[in-house]
Amino acid sequence: MTDVKIGAAGVAQVLGSIPSVDGVNPVGTPSNPFCVTLAGATPRDVGPFYETMAASQTAVALKFGGAVGLGWVAPRAGSVTAVSAEVDAAVTGSGLQAALRVYKNGALLAAALDMVFTQAGANTKVTATFAAGLYTFAAGDVITVVCTSGAITNTPNVSATLEATC
Repeated sequence: MTDVKIGAAGVAQVLGSIPSVDGVNPVGTPSNPFCVTLAGATPRDVGPFYETMAASQTAVALKFGGAVGLGWVAPRAGSVTAVSAEVDAAVTGSGLQAALRVYKNGALLAAALDMVFTQAGANTKVTATFAAGLYTFAAGDVITVVCTSGAITNTPNVSATLEATC
Protein backbone atom coordinates (compact mmCIF):
# COMPACT_ATOMS: atom_id res chain seq x y z
CA MET A 1 0.00 0.00 0.00
CA THR A 2 1.27 3.46 -0.83
CA ASP A 3 0.24 6.71 0.79
CA VAL A 4 -0.08 9.86 -1.28
CA LYS A 5 -0.28 13.33 0.19
CA ILE A 6 -0.88 16.66 -1.48
CA GLY A 7 2.04 18.96 -0.79
CA ALA A 8 2.77 22.59 -1.53
CA ALA A 9 1.09 24.02 -4.63
CA GLY A 10 -1.14 20.95 -4.90
CA VAL A 11 1.63 18.60 -6.03
CA ALA A 12 1.06 14.95 -5.16
CA GLN A 13 3.88 13.37 -3.22
CA VAL A 14 4.25 9.60 -3.04
CA LEU A 15 5.15 8.25 0.38
CA GLY A 16 6.59 4.76 0.15
CA SER A 17 7.01 2.71 -2.99
CA ILE A 18 4.75 1.66 -5.81
CA PRO A 19 5.66 -1.50 -7.70
CA SER A 20 6.38 -1.14 -11.39
CA VAL A 21 4.08 -2.53 -14.06
CA ASP A 22 6.01 -4.36 -16.76
CA GLY A 23 9.14 -2.47 -15.71
CA VAL A 24 7.47 0.94 -16.14
CA ASN A 25 7.13 3.22 -13.14
CA PRO A 26 3.39 4.00 -12.84
CA VAL A 27 3.86 7.51 -11.45
CA GLY A 28 5.56 10.66 -12.63
CA THR A 29 8.27 12.15 -10.51
CA PRO A 30 6.95 14.00 -7.44
CA SER A 31 8.40 17.25 -8.81
CA ASN A 32 6.81 16.74 -12.24
CA PRO A 33 3.79 14.40 -12.18
CA PHE A 34 2.46 15.43 -15.60
CA CYS A 35 3.57 12.48 -17.75
CA VAL A 36 2.44 9.18 -16.33
CA THR A 37 2.80 5.88 -18.15
CA LEU A 38 0.80 2.76 -17.35
CA ALA A 39 1.61 0.03 -19.86
CA GLY A 40 1.68 2.49 -22.77
CA ALA A 41 1.40 6.17 -23.61
CA THR A 42 -1.05 8.14 -21.49
CA PRO A 43 -2.15 11.72 -22.25
CA ARG A 44 -1.80 14.30 -19.48
CA ASP A 45 -2.68 17.98 -19.29
CA VAL A 46 0.23 20.38 -19.01
CA GLY A 47 -0.55 23.86 -17.77
CA PRO A 48 -2.08 26.22 -17.36
CA PHE A 49 0.05 28.75 -19.13
CA TYR A 50 -1.49 32.19 -18.61
CA GLU A 51 -0.99 35.91 -19.14
CA THR A 52 -2.72 39.17 -20.04
CA MET A 53 -2.42 39.93 -23.77
CA ALA A 54 -1.34 43.33 -25.04
CA ALA A 55 -0.99 44.97 -28.44
CA SER A 56 1.94 44.23 -30.74
CA GLN A 57 3.55 41.46 -28.74
CA THR A 58 6.15 39.17 -30.29
CA ALA A 59 6.81 35.81 -28.64
CA VAL A 60 6.02 36.96 -25.10
CA ALA A 61 6.17 33.91 -22.81
CA LEU A 62 3.07 33.06 -20.83
CA LYS A 63 3.49 32.29 -17.14
CA PHE A 64 3.71 28.63 -16.15
CA GLY A 65 3.01 27.65 -12.55
CA GLY A 66 2.86 31.33 -11.63
CA ALA A 67 6.40 32.05 -12.74
CA VAL A 68 7.60 34.24 -15.59
CA GLY A 69 10.14 32.69 -17.94
CA LEU A 70 9.66 29.09 -16.84
CA GLY A 71 8.24 26.21 -18.84
CA TRP A 72 7.33 22.58 -18.44
CA VAL A 73 10.35 20.26 -18.39
CA ALA A 74 9.41 16.95 -20.05
CA PRO A 75 10.24 14.04 -17.73
CA ARG A 76 10.36 11.62 -20.68
CA ALA A 77 10.02 11.71 -24.46
CA GLY A 78 6.56 12.18 -25.95
CA SER A 79 4.46 14.45 -28.12
CA VAL A 80 1.90 17.25 -27.92
CA THR A 81 -1.45 15.68 -28.81
CA ALA A 82 -3.84 18.56 -28.06
CA VAL A 83 -3.94 22.29 -27.39
CA SER A 84 -6.66 24.40 -25.84
CA ALA A 85 -6.91 28.06 -24.90
CA GLU A 86 -9.47 30.56 -23.74
CA VAL A 87 -9.58 34.36 -23.48
CA ASP A 88 -11.97 36.23 -21.22
CA ALA A 89 -12.95 38.60 -24.06
CA ALA A 90 -12.69 38.41 -27.83
CA VAL A 91 -9.80 40.43 -29.28
CA THR A 92 -10.73 43.87 -30.64
CA GLY A 93 -9.04 46.52 -32.78
CA SER A 94 -7.35 46.63 -36.13
CA GLY A 95 -4.74 44.03 -35.17
CA LEU A 96 -7.03 41.26 -36.40
CA GLN A 97 -5.56 38.51 -34.28
CA ALA A 98 -3.53 37.21 -31.40
CA ALA A 99 -1.84 33.82 -31.56
CA LEU A 100 -0.49 31.51 -28.90
CA ARG A 101 2.42 29.42 -30.11
CA VAL A 102 4.06 26.33 -28.59
CA TYR A 103 7.84 26.48 -28.24
CA LYS A 104 10.33 23.71 -27.50
CA ASN A 105 13.67 24.81 -26.06
CA GLY A 106 13.08 28.40 -27.18
CA ALA A 107 12.08 27.67 -30.80
CA LEU A 108 8.71 27.18 -32.47
CA LEU A 109 7.68 23.53 -32.22
CA ALA A 110 5.18 23.64 -35.11
CA ALA A 111 2.88 26.28 -36.61
CA ALA A 112 0.13 23.64 -36.71
CA LEU A 113 -0.07 23.95 -32.90
CA ASP A 114 -0.90 27.70 -33.04
CA MET A 115 -4.02 28.77 -31.14
CA VAL A 116 -5.39 31.84 -32.98
CA PHE A 117 -7.99 34.32 -31.75
CA THR A 118 -9.38 36.61 -34.49
CA GLN A 119 -11.32 39.84 -34.34
CA ALA A 120 -13.51 38.73 -37.25
CA GLY A 121 -14.32 35.40 -35.64
CA ALA A 122 -14.83 36.92 -32.19
CA ASN A 123 -13.74 33.54 -30.85
CA THR A 124 -12.90 33.10 -27.18
CA LYS A 125 -12.00 29.39 -27.20
CA VAL A 126 -9.64 27.36 -29.37
CA THR A 127 -9.01 23.61 -29.29
CA ALA A 128 -7.26 21.17 -31.58
CA THR A 129 -6.09 17.56 -31.37
CA PHE A 130 -3.25 15.76 -33.14
CA ALA A 131 -2.04 12.21 -33.62
CA ALA A 132 0.59 11.03 -31.16
CA GLY A 133 4.12 11.21 -32.55
CA LEU A 134 3.65 14.25 -34.83
CA TYR A 135 4.93 17.06 -32.59
CA THR A 136 7.57 15.43 -30.45
CA PHE A 137 9.81 16.35 -27.54
CA ALA A 138 12.59 14.52 -25.72
CA ALA A 139 13.13 14.04 -22.01
CA GLY A 140 14.52 17.28 -20.64
CA ASP A 141 13.06 19.53 -23.35
CA VAL A 142 11.42 22.71 -22.05
CA ILE A 143 7.95 23.42 -23.44
CA THR A 144 6.56 26.97 -23.26
CA VAL A 145 3.64 28.89 -24.75
CA VAL A 146 4.17 32.40 -26.13
CA CYS A 147 1.83 35.13 -27.36
CA THR A 148 2.22 37.10 -30.57
CA SER A 149 -0.40 39.77 -31.30
CA GLY A 150 -1.23 42.50 -33.77
CA ALA A 151 -2.57 45.95 -32.88
CA ILE A 152 -5.35 44.65 -30.65
CA THR A 153 -7.04 47.37 -28.57
CA ASN A 154 -8.07 45.32 -25.54
CA THR A 155 -6.09 43.29 -23.03
CA PRO A 156 -7.85 39.95 -22.56
CA ASN A 157 -6.58 37.41 -20.06
CA VAL A 158 -5.60 34.13 -21.70
CA SER A 159 -5.12 30.63 -20.36
CA ALA A 160 -3.72 27.72 -22.39
CA THR A 161 -3.26 24.02 -21.66
CA LEU A 162 -1.42 21.38 -23.66
CA GLU A 163 -1.98 17.65 -23.70
CA ALA A 164 1.27 15.69 -23.63
CA THR A 165 1.33 11.99 -24.45
CA CYS A 166 4.45 10.26 -23.20
